Amino acid sequence: MSRARDLANLGNGIDATQITSGVFANGRIQTSNVTQHLTIQSYSKTSGLSNHWTALNLHDTPSEQGVHVYRYGKLYIVYISAYAANSTDYQNQATSVITTVANSDITFPSATINMGVGFYAQGQQNDKTAQVVYGTNGEITLYTNSGDDSFAHVVDQFVGVDTG
Repeated sequence: MSRARDLANLGNGIDATQITSGVFANGRIQTSNVTQHLTIQSYSKTSGLSNHWTALNLHDTPSEQGVHVYRYGKLYIVYISAYAANSTDYQNQATSVITTVANSDITFPSATINMGVGFYAQGQQNDKTAQVVYGTNGEITLYTNSGDDSFAHVVDQFVGVDTG
């Protein structure tokens, strides 16, 4: 049960002492004894991105393009498949909001989340990097760097924990 307690603490700030036992059958907790302790939400925007960003349909699967946000308690996951082509706004080092999520769609984090860095390599001199920050106002901001000064291309998953 110690892993269940750890997950509860990562969730909505539930006191770990609330999870003390479970009835096990065949190595699993019986469904009748399980209570959902995490708030689970999801949001997708597959077109109409902000600031010249365009959803990228990489595998001819429209449901995968754009920006997808998943919330599991205090854990947030952002999947992005998008590009901004031939725009001087995104050459070299640039910052832009790719979309703003409404609080009615998914609960805002209580602290700004730095969700890590993605890397997209095309060869010598034209590698791309992207960092995602999810703000307390719902803005999902991309910090991009395009080595060849032509476009920003992001296809990656970013993960962060709301520490607020």
